[in-house]
Amino acid sequence: MFNTVFFTFLGIMTTIVVDVSYTILDPRIKYSSKSGFSYFNMFVRSYKRNQEFKLRKAKGGQNDIKGI
Repeated sequence: MFNTVFFTFLGIMTTIVVDVSYTILDPRIKYSSKSGFSYFNMFVRSYKRNQEFKLRKAKGGQNDIKGI
């Protein structure tokens, strides 16, 4: 059991050291980049849309934008 924990820890630490050393040795490499996708923003938009649908339903309107 000790061997498993030790070598797992050793592998993780080696990966971290290599990743950090790449950014130091070659500054053109961007370690973090923004993808433009956020689960938090997706959740907020979904919550707001559902609240709008509930409000429209309470007023007796349709749930879609076209009113069909």
